[in-house]
Amino acid sequence: MARGILAADLCQRVAIPQARHSQWVKRGLCRRIGKGGATEADAVELAVATILMEALKDIEKTRRAVSQLRDHFDARVWDAGLTIVWDEQLELAEWAGSDSEIGNLVRHGRSVRVLAAGGFLQDVVDSFRRLTADRLSEP
Repeated sequence: MARGILAADLCQRVAIPQARHSQWVKRGLCRRIGKGGATEADAVELAVATILMEALKDIEKTRRAVSQLRDHFDARVWDAGLTIVWDEQLELAEWAGSDSEIGNLVRHGRSVRVLAAGGFLQDVVDSFRRLTADRLSEP
């Protein structure tokens, strides 16, 4: 019977200590990984949280941003050029997949952060998929 993907497996893929993940779960930044194991959406969520925490250095702002981006964790194709645009004034996070989308999101002139996300997300999801396939092939 295949073993599920554990929180420790995801933490390894995004290069954070498992204790940090536990803290983020307690603060509402990430969902708890159940006994059945992690889903691909859980891997994406943890990767996005990691990107945002590195940039924003504020767990409450990051929690709001993750919440705003969560609707697309299951549906996105993780193109290498995908970015997250964080509006500092409005505390609003949005996905952008092209230079023109980024332009539309920064045109207002408020302070924003444009965070490269696609390459990292692609790497994490690919690694998660490989691990899932390996676990499914275990006796």
